[in-house]
Amino acid sequence: MPVTRALGARDLPPAFAPLLAPLRDEARLIAERALANLAALREVGDRLDAARVPWMLWKGPALAMQVWGDATRRDSRDLDLVVPPEAWDAARAALADGGWQVPGGLGPRGERAIHGWTRAVPLRREGRPLVELHWAFAGANYPRVADVRSVLARAETFTVGGRAVRTPAGADALLLLALHATKHGWSQAEEVLSFARLASRSPEALGEAVAMADAAGVPRVLALALALREALLGTPAPATRHDGRLLAMRDACLARMEAGNGAWRTTRAWTLSWIDRPRDRWRHRAGALWRPTPQEAQWLRLPEALAWAYPAVRLLRLAVRPLGLAR
Repeated sequence: MPVTRALGARDLPPAFAPLLAPLRDEARLIAERALANLAALREVGDRLDAARVPWMLWKGPALAMQVWGDATRRDSRDLDLVVPPEAWDAARAALADGGWQVPGGLGPRGERAIHGWTRAVPLRREGRPLVELHWAFAGANYPRVADVRSVLARAETFTVGGRAVRTPAGADALLLLALHATKHGWSQAEEVLSFARLASRSPEALGEAVAMADAAGVPRVLALALALREALLGTPAPATRHDGRLLAMRDACLARMEAGNGAWRTTRAWTLSWIDRPRDRWRHRAGALWRPTPQEAQWLRLPEALAWAYPAVRLLRLAVRPLGLAR
């Protein structure tokens, strides 16, 4: 890594000495997590291939390969695997045979009730990093911006951890990176740099990504990415709608980056600020009201036969939360 090599240089000013030890420790932890991820990737990839399940690696090590040419150059604490919706059952069974299970002991019905709306299931195995098994790129509360089958057909292939891995390419990679970063508030400046490096590979792909965002009803996702790239890197943005709301979003992201608040959590107001179409905004509001989350299963565990009632538990929990009866 260029940063860690520079930090090891002997000609650094003495004032930098107190910074070296903690930064080296952090670099060591990042490398350890990367190696653990690659070991898990080989295992789950082999199982999915044996089950003849088409799959992609998304974000994490795959994005590191695209941006830096090295799967260990981005910090990642889990693996995000994406499979077509029709292949999800086979993928889930293949990983379950290897000991990967949903935390918390949910049965199949509870698992579908709690995680079905997020379109991703967290899987854990002792001594391994978390694996997120997706069958879409965003939950049901968000606009659909890309079809998994189409993205898979256009994916590019890298060698990651000694095995061939597919990952979203071109306009798909740009749009999905911008969508994910926007959902989480662009609280890391590194996300802007990754977006900028991907965009520099193909101006045509960037134009296509802007068109895809417009068609999906989320033009501010790409407009915000371009505005942040311009603010941080000085790259002029194409003609976009720099209205007051977009500028306020840009300034909020820059403030979070400056504060180093990587633990910032998405709010409903933030999400509604980048979803443009009224029907999508109402879908998000309604879904956030009644669609259950893992918090409902933690608050009140239902028997498998009653898993269908978790939406009612969601409404109940939200109703009693102001009384201090639910976190």
